[in-house]
Formats: sequence, structure tokens, C-alpha cells
Amino acid sequence: GLETPLAEMPEWLKMYQKIKEVQVQSSVRVPSTMSKWEKIIYGVPEGQRHDALVRLIGKLQAHLPRNNWDDLLLPVIELWNKQNDLPLTDNEVYATYEDMSVRYENGEPGPRKERPLYSITELLEHEPAEYPFLVEPLLPQEAITAISGHPGSGKSWVMLHLAQSVASGEPMFGKFKTQQGNVLILDEESGLDELHKRARKLGFAEDLPIFFHVLGGFKLDNPDDLDELLTTVEKNNIKLVILDPFVAFHSKTENSAEEIQLITEAMQRFLAIGAAVLYVHHHRKDSIAKFGYGQGLRGSSALLGRLDSHVVVKKVSSDEISDELEIIHEKSRRSKNATPFKTSLVEEGGKVAFTSTADIEPAKLKVEQAQDAILLMIESGGDMSRKDILAAVKEDTGIGSKNVSDALRGLVESKLLLERREGKEKHYNLLTINQGQ
Repeated sequence: GLETPLAEMPEWLKMYQKIKEVQVQSSVRVPSTMSKWEKIIYGVPEGQRHDALVRLIGKLQAHLPRNNWDDLLLPVIELWNKQNDLPLTDNEVYATYEDMSVRYENGEPGPRKERPLYSITELLEHEPAEYPFLVEPLLPQEAITAISGHPGSGKSWVMLHLAQSVASGEPMFGKFKTQQGNVLILDEESGLDELHKRARKLGFAEDLPIFFHVLGGFKLDNPDDLDELLTTVEKNNIKLVILDPFVAFHSKTENSAEEIQLITEAMQRFLAIGAAVLYVHHHRKDSIAKFGYGQGLRGSSALLGRLDSHVVVKKVSSDEISDELEIIHEKSRRSKNATPFKTSLVEEGGKVAFTSTADIEPAKLKVEQAQDAILLMIESGGDMSRKDILAAVKEDTGIGSKNVSDALRGLVESKLLLERREGKEKHYNLLTINQGQ
């Protein structure tokens, strides 16, 4: 009937229509503010043609059924090629199309993009992004960031608060400036019911531009899944993609650098279309005590090596209504690390909020790391002398004698360790419940 709504114009047809509009205008003025796709549609200079063609074909392949590629996709890229300052030859266009079609059907990565060689003049004339952070300095734009911690440390609450801050443009923890952007959360852990509860408790506004895929089973090493996610990101102008937890989004071996490299390359596909990636990851059981915060991520060191930013969440105390957390900005490729700070996650009246923050002195972090190492050593090996503890902690963590001595003093005062003398040497062991009374 006449009241039946028209179907929305498909993406490939919108693109074709836009290219046609540009073509019929002989002296079109390129708008000063355009998306990356609009810039491609208006034509690109010589050094960017092949890369733009690959991206255009890939986008159209994701939107068109395979049996329509020859009839619908080819005319679009032929028309687009005429918009370039110096069009590619027909042979170059068809060869790229055929190569990408075969690779797509075989589940293989696309052809290598052009690798432009920049002169020092071109490098110095390059204009960096005006605002390089979604959360300054914790979360860079178009970069890969990890939030990590032990199970139950509060990292998922921190992640949701971060998503809320980016989507609203409000400062994170009331102190870190944000750049507003749409957010996509891919959840494979909490489930719809728990996400609903947490969003309500954190006071998520109904008009926040946050989108969710819950228990969708996406794998970044599955070409179809990756294409679907990339299409979702572009269609909804997503600026931040969150993976919670990281381990659920691949089928590779985490300890294999070669296999994890394939997953980081998949994450970089999101960066290429203007989004940042944040993943939530676990620590190895004894990681912080033995290796420090920087080496705490579970899996291959290739994960840490590729990160642009790394935020560690540690729960230091808990009671009926609040959890005290330490936030350590362990790595930052684009700026100076944020000063470590404490915050409390407080639940009251059915609502959850992070209280104001307080900076932590770096020496205090070393003392806490030394305490973790000492407890781990004594739990594993029993009674230890002060001399042996100083040497072992130094070897494992690099922490010096003063901080280890302060750590021992704190553990004794907190009644976690029992101190006794054997001759001139102090010895330490775990304090039992009866000894502590």
C-alpha cells in the first residue's frame, strides 16, 4: 500500500550517488570538513590512489552480495577512479579488484597498501591531529590501549566509567579531559542482565551514544566477524571500540608472539577507519610481584609491545559499601604518563560512583609491589631471613633495600608477617590467626 515505508538506500548506492554528484560538477569545491570516506570520494592525489582503491573495494565488498560484485561494485570503482587527479590505469583497477575478490573468498588479508616515502620536508609539513586523546593522557585517539588487573580488581567498572565519560564528553574521574565520541562495547563476560544493572548504577543517560554487542561471539581472527564489526564502526561513526575481555575475541594462543601479532593487526584495522581500541585483560597470577606492572599482562610480550597506552587497576581494600582502587598509567607512547592515583568505588542508594582522586607517591607504589613480592615468596617457600628477602626482591623486581625494608615494616605492623630474631638476623614468616590475636 501507499503507507508502506521505502527501504533505506543501501550503502553502496549512496556511495555511487555521491560519486556521481561530484562528477557532474565540473568545478566542485571540496568542503573543508569531511569524513575520511568523503575525502576519498572527491578523488585523491597520486600517492594515495592504490590505498584508497583498496579501502573502497573492501567497504563495498562488505555491503554487497558476492554475486553482485561484477555488476554493481565494478561500475562504482570505475566511476570513482575518474575523480582522481591522475586516474589509475584500467588494468591496475581490475587487477586490484580481482586480487581482493580472490583473497576475500579465501579469507586472506587484502593486498599490501602503498608505502609512501616521506622527505623531511613532508614530515615537518604534516599536520598532527589537533586533539590526540579521547581521554588525556590515558586513552589516545586511533590507538590501542589496555586496562588490566587481577580478577575482581574493578577494571570493568573503570572501563564502563571511561565509556560513559567519552560518550558524554565529561571528564573521567572528574579530572581527565575527554574528547566526545560514539562508543561500541563488545561484551563477552558480563551478559545483558549485569550490564543493565551496572549501567543503571553508574547513571548512564538514555541518550548516550553507546552501542553494545553482548555475547555475540565475535572473533577478530574471523574475516567475516571482523568485516561486520568494521562496517558497524563506520556506519555508527564509532570513535572507541571496547573489547571485554580480550581473551574472548580471538582463537589464537596468547603466548605465541606470531599468533598474537595477527590479532594486533586486526585491531589496527579499526585504527585505519578512525576508531581507537581499548581491551580489558587479566594479569598473570604472580605477575606484578615478580615483574612489575608493565610486564603483568597475561600472554605474549607482543601485546605490551604494541600498546600505545596501558592502564593498571589494583584493588587495595574493600568493605561493604566501597572498594579502594589504585590506577597506574604504566605506559604512554604519546605523552607523559599520568601520575598514579587512588579512587574509591562507592555504592550508596542503589547508585555507584567514583569519588575524587588523590595522587600516589611513586615510592609508595614500589613499597606495595615489594610487599606483594615478599608475601608471594614466603607463601611459596616459608620462613625467610631479612637478608634473603632483600636479595630476592631486588633480583625479581629491581626494588632497592630501603623500599623493601619499608615493605617489611608495613607487613609486620599490619600483622601479615611475624618478625623474630635468630642471632643477629631477623626472620619472617606468615602470621597465623592465633599468633595475630
